Amino acid sequence: MIIKSISPEHIDEIVKIENDSFSKPWPEQILINYIKKPGFFCNVAISGENEDVAGYSISTLIYDQIHVFKIAVSRCQRKKGIATELLSDTFNFYEKMGALSVILEVGTTNAPAISLYKKLGFEIIRTRKNYYGRNEGDAFVMGLALDCYYQKLLSAT
Repeated sequence: MIIKSISPEHIDEIVKIENDSFSKPWPEQILINYIKKPGFFCNVAISGENEDVAGYSISTLIYDQIHVFKIAVSRCQRKKGIATELLSDTFNFYEKMGALSVILEVGTTNAPAISLYKKLGFEIIRTRKNYYGRNEGDAFVMGLALDCYYQKLLSAT
C-alpha cells in the first residue's frame, strides 16, 4: 500500500468509491474543485500492481484544527487498515504545520466508521440533527487531540 497525493488520473476511481460509499455522494466536479483548492490536503491509498485507488481523504487545516471532509475506502479494500493509514498520513502532514486536534462528522448509523474513529481515540462531541437532510440522518461530530493520538501510538509499540 502506498499513500500519496491525489492527482487528476485518480479522479475516475475516486468518483466510483465516492458513489459506492455515500448515499449523497459529491459530484465529480466538487471533488475536482477540492483536490485543486489551495490549502486542502488530498491523499489516496494505492494498491496492487495496477495501482488501483483503494481509498482517499480530503481535509484542511483551520487554525490549529484538522477538518476531515471526506474519507472513503473501496468496498473490496475495507477492514485492511487503509482508512487508518490515510488518517495517519493526514495527521502527520498537518502536525508539522502546528495542528493540535482533528474534527470530523460521521453518520450516527455508520457503526464501522464510528468504531474505527473510537479506536483511534476520537470522542463524540455532539450530534448534528438532520446533518444529511431532513429525515435522512444525524451525524456525530467527533474530535481527537493529536497529542492523545500520538501517545496512544507510542504506548502500542
